[in-house]
Amino acid sequence: MAQNESSHKETTSKCLGHTKKKIPILNFVVIIVSVIAAIASGASLYVSITTRAQLMSSFDSVASAFDGHGSARDDKVDDSSDNRKKTIRKTEGEGEIDGWHVKFVSVDSSRRDFSGAATIVLTYQVTNSTGDNENPPSGVKFQAFQNGQALRHATFGDAEPDNYDFFNQLQDGVTMTLTTGFKLLDDSAPVTIEIEGLSDNASKTVISKQFSLQ
Repeated sequence: MAQNESSHKETTSKCLGHTKKKIPILNFVVIIVSVIAAIASGASLYVSITTRAQLMSSFDSVASAFDGHGSARDDKVDDSSDNRKKTIRKTEGEGEIDGWHVKFVSVDSSRRDFSGAATIVLTYQVTNSTGDNENPPSGVKFQAFQNGQALRHATFGDAEPDNYDFFNQLQDGVTMTLTTGFKLLDDSAPVTIEIEGLSDNASKTVISKQFSLQ
């Protein structure tokens, strides 16, 4: 009986010894499994972030390509608009501008402006052919050139020529004689005077004539 109890104790002691040896191994296995799980989770997160970044990059590329196509298209439209050039018809001394018949009559270089500077005064006729009561063509630009340089508009003060820069309305079909003037740079060099319309039409007329001061 004593021998059996001793044998039982010995067996129990051996089992406990084996169990104690297995516990550290189990702990190690648990740690390894936890590490592997953490690595797998991190890898999954990395793949998710990378995939998202790739998708965003692809989206940005598509958007950029679309915008570039739109910009190129807009540029093409703008270029086509710029390529539409106006047809300019030049006439000497007389022509039609925006419903008005304009005729250069004569020039006078004997007048002085309010400061005493030499001037050239253009006398011209306008005929209203617009079909309505209108001001003489205010939407026009007068220019004068001498020796290739633009001349400034002349100011006479109280000594203005008749109908100088006249802007009152005229009835349809009425002709009126008007005047405008420029300050000379040279008392003897010829002067070229031009008038052109400012309307945004596909074609326009430029009336031009050179006048001698001799």
